[in-house]
Amino acid sequence: MLVEVRAAGIQPGEAHIREGALHARRPATFPSGQGSDLAGVVVECGPHVRGFRVGDDVLGFTHRRAGHAQYVLVDDVHLVSRPAGLPREVAGAL
Repeated sequence: MLVEVRAAGIQPGEAHIREGALHARRPATFPSGQGSDLAGVVVECGPHVRGFRVGDDVLGFTHRRAGHAQYVLVDDVHLVSRPAGLPREVAGAL
């Protein structure tokens, strides 16, 4: 799915990745994206996506270190619908 990111977060482990402290387990080559957690709106769905449609508000994560990009490709199994009343700024950090 293609998600337009509206809010994103950085977890402590991701800061350690950027510092190189976790290089043995999670090597990073630079330049590199950053951030895994995100909240946004679905703008495109692939043919095998189930349970979501264009325009849905979602939150979740990506393993591609791309949560801070404007648009991110995310596997549908890594997303859930954003609950009503949960601000995007909070959802982007969950």
